[in-house]
Amino acid sequence: MRFYHASNGENWKVSDHWGDPDQEMKHWHGLTCNEDGTVFRIRLYGNNLKGGLFPDLCKLTRLTSLCLSVNALDGPIPPEWVNFSPDMSDINLCSNKLTGQLPVEWCKLTNLTGLFLQINKFSGELPAEWSALAKLESLEISHNKLTGKLPVEWGLETSFPALTKLRLARNLKLDKTIPVEWKEMSSRSCCDIDPLSGYSGVSKQRLATAASVTEYEKNETAIETIEVADTSL
Repeated sequence: MRFYHASNGENWKVSDHWGDPDQEMKHWHGLTCNEDGTVFRIRLYGNNLKGGLFPDLCKLTRLTSLCLSVNALDGPIPPEWVNFSPDMSDINLCSNKLTGQLPVEWCKLTNLTGLFLQINKFSGELPAEWSALAKLESLEISHNKLTGKLPVEWGLETSFPALTKLRLARNLKLDKTIPVEWKEMSSRSCCDIDPLSGYSGVSKQRLATAASVTEYEKNETAIETIEVADTSL
């Protein structure tokens, strides 16, 4: 219940059975449990959570899936969260008010398949070490305040072998030069790096002409995205 109270639980949109002594945790809204009653999934999307991220969620040793998107959570990612279970498969914190740097140590979450951090206020550089996430399929960090250069390591042939979606657009202070090493990505990835907003390097013109899909995603605002699928870059 400490998580409930720390996250504005009294004003959640849905809080069915939270704290009810007559109900097992598997019946609490947003929780999914194993047969032994341990929590392995938390889904509290758009539920009016407020305050900071709860540090002790890392103590849920069977947790493999966390979705706290579309809330009003703020502050940095707790340092304790570098101790998430290595079985963690997806983390979705998009559409909050989160700040601070992205944790380099998440490179140890080798079973991650999805990492969704877009539409926040994260700052600092992209962690080069994340290129070791061999099972990662979707990485979305658009609409933040990231700075520095695009990591050369992300584009190496051995990096992100499972990646199919990379979105970095609308980080206005991120260096606009695309490393030449990123050409290795083009044969296996859909890269939303918004070439129409000033990126240069590995053939900005070819990035633009290679755009195969233009779509509009709607979260809180319309986001124009370009998915690059041309293998000739």
